[in-house]
Formats: sequence, C-alpha cells, structure tokens
Amino acid sequence: MLTLTNIKGIATILLMICFVLPLSRCDRNEKIEAPRTANTEATKQQIKRPPDPAYEDKYALNNVSADDPATSALTIATFFWPLIFLAFGRKTPSFRAAMAINIVELLLCTGSTYMIYGITLFGDLRYGGYLAYLSVGAYFMSTLAQIFVRVRTRMRHA
Repeated sequence: MLTLTNIKGIATILLMICFVLPLSRCDRNEKIEAPRTANTEATKQQIKRPPDPAYEDKYALNNVSADDPATSALTIATFFWPLIFLAFGRKTPSFRAAMAINIVELLLCTGSTYMIYGITLFGDLRYGGYLAYLSVGAYFMSTLAQIFVRVRTRMRHA
C-alpha cells in the first residue's frame, strides 16, 4: 500500500508534467474576409491561404515569458511548489512545525487550483487540465489525511 508521502510524490510528478501538457482548448473567432479591393494577384493569394486552425490549445508553458515576470513566476510556482515540500519534507519535524507545513500545503493547493482555473477558464478542458486538477486534488487529500493521522496520533499519546 502506498504511503501518504508516496502519493504526494506521485501527485507532484504528475503536476510538473502538466506544465507542458495542453490544459484547455479555446475556439478562435478570427475569420478571413475577402478584401474589397481590385482583383490583384496579392488579393488572390490572401484568399487562397489556408485558414488558421479553428482551435488553440492553452499550455501553462505559454504563460512564461521575460516580458511579464510576475505572471511567469506565479505560473511556475503553480506547478512546481510541491517539489520543495517533497525534497525537504522527508524529515519528521515537531508536531507544531508539521501542522504549520501541512496548512501551508493546503493553502498552496488552493492557490494552484485557482491558477489552473484561471489558465483554463475560457476553454474546454483537455487531458492536461484534468490531470492537473486530479494531481492537486490527490495532494490536497493526502495532506488532509496526514493532518488527521498526526492529530489522532497526538491525541492517543496525550
């Protein structure tokens, strides 16, 4: 049986993979209209060009750019923050420190869910979006279970 830490590790890896997967698909409303000019060769070429695809996939990776560092940092943090807790969470801290860490993890899960919702808001969810919600939900539930186990263990020993 998987321990709660292993479930959190799997959820972390899946969430990081979602960074490069398509999260949603949006309709494009751009239409190619024939210009109202004389029948020149350039006009004919514009009409004959293939239209843009009707759909555009939204990736979290597209939100990362040097032009907007705040949005880039938030997007990267949305998908990679669990890696920090996974790397440093192997030690068993005191009860209060562990509870504080778990509460911070729950808040970060909520923030990640909000950011993923913001990225996928105007489109139909794709497999990356479903996987991102699933992995954040698994991380959230395993953190809640860790809190429950810690409190129950503390009550038994008190």
